[in-house]
Amino acid sequence: MTGNQMLVFEVEAYLEENFEFRRNVVSGKTEYRAINCKEWTILTEEALNSIVREAKKHGIGDDKSPRQDINEYVMSNAVKRYSPVCDFLETLPKWDGQNHIAGLFNRIPGMTTETMGWCAVWFRSMVAHWLQMDSQHGNETVPVLIGRQGCGKSTFALRLLPESL
Repeated sequence: MTGNQMLVFEVEAYLEENFEFRRNVVSGKTEYRAINCKEWTILTEEALNSIVREAKKHGIGDDKSPRQDINEYVMSNAVKRYSPVCDFLETLPKWDGQNHIAGLFNRIPGMTTETMGWCAVWFRSMVAHWLQMDSQHGNETVPVLIGRQGCGKSTFALRLLPESL
């Protein structure tokens, strides 16, 4: 094995022993955390430089800087893909039998039974598209909120997604 090949394995072992990486498919950004840390952070140029410096301090790449190998690792398929939307949907509690979609849309003044039906179809279709259950058909229903300024249209739209998304 050549010295360059050894460095690649050395860098990979160092990264996997000390960090976790994931590629957020929604934002397109790579996120990381130290093995003993719970919070994920976006991998910025500054963070990448810090990882390179720590690797050097641990003797990784004595003859050659590990920067290129670290960068190649974090920008490769070695980093697992992560979907915060799927993660959110998969960790929801089991359905309790309540019609939460109706509860959500009943907050909008003037909802008719027919409009409620359209909103329910739109919402289910939206979630199906998040889960990529149907990539051939677009969501043909679009709710339009109409009202005076300050009546809660934007607040309602913001509440459709949890803060984490």
